[in-house]
Amino acid sequence: MSVSIRICSAFVSWLLCSTLLSQGLPSVPACAGERARYYAMIETPRGYVSGVCLMQHDGEQLTCAIVNEFGVSALHFTYSERRDRVKIASVVPMLDHWYIKRMLRRDLRQWIHSMRQGEYTYHNTKRKITYSLSALNEDETEQEDNDNRQTP
Repeated sequence: MSVSIRICSAFVSWLLCSTLLSQGLPSVPACAGERARYYAMIETPRGYVSGVCLMQHDGEQLTCAIVNEFGVSALHFTYSERRDRVKIASVVPMLDHWYIKRMLRRDLRQWIHSMRQGEYTYHNTKRKITYSLSALNEDETEQEDNDNRQTP
């Protein structure tokens, strides 16, 4: 019986990894020192926040930051795996209200749980807010940086 459970768990792990690779998304950092970069978008009925999502695992917690296209940090938070808790370090002024930060903490926690299961989109049906990650094309980003450096 234990052999069949091991085979099933190995198959599920392979299936999740192949799904992530087919989407072109790197996995969420789970070990100390791992990093990942994504394109993130948080859409609401009234607007959206988008930018690059930078994630780093330091052994005890996952640190995430969403930086918009202009270099402004829109959202910076940490997720403690041991406590299963999100702590928001900073947000842009338009989101800096206690009731918005409380909703963000809950939604970000659910979003991280769904990312661990291979779902990179989370939808808050009550508030009609969609949190999504997509692959960040590293080659295009590096090419744009090189182009900007060469332009006088």
